[in-house]
Amino acid sequence: MTPPRTLTRQTGVALITAMIFLVVLTLLATAGMRGTLLEERMAANSRNRDLAFEAAEAALREGILKVQNGTITPTSGFTSACPGGLCLPSTTGIDNATAVFPFGQTTPSASAKTYSGTALSYVANQPQYIVELLPDTAIPPGNSGGGGRNNPSGTATPYRITARGWGMTAEAQATTQATYLNY
Repeated sequence: MTPPRTLTRQTGVALITAMIFLVVLTLLATAGMRGTLLEERMAANSRNRDLAFEAAEAALREGILKVQNGTITPTSGFTSACPGGLCLPSTTGIDNATAVFPFGQTTPSASAKTYSGTALSYVANQPQYIVELLPDTAIPPGNSGGGGRNNPSGTATPYRITARGWGMTAEAQATTQATYLNY
């Protein structure tokens, strides 16, 4: 006859080990999800910034084209008050771009020209621009801005064009600026 088996008491070490393992796996999965969500937000913000920059570039190109084709000339009604986005150089110490497009302004400016090309459907606001008429500039011969044979007088009328674009949200903004010499 075999002796009766005695029941030994189990301490549940396997259960505790499995529970600790599950907690560690849960923490790792949560950290991975947080990283993924952060990367997704960063990608969306980058796209939003890029759209704002592209919109500002479109408005800047439109401003340059209007100066090039003669739609905007020195007699177009430039004043220091910037009506319709046509500005004379500021005399207040605050440049026109800052006055017309204050930092963080999420709405279009009443003093700027609005982009008139094909409407950009992916932005919060249509881009805008201002054109500043700067004093005529004498350009010495041989200078890269002199225009060569196209500019026998050696002078040019400079325009500073500043554009503001918005991304998919009004908080995403980009400002671009260019100086254009018209002979």
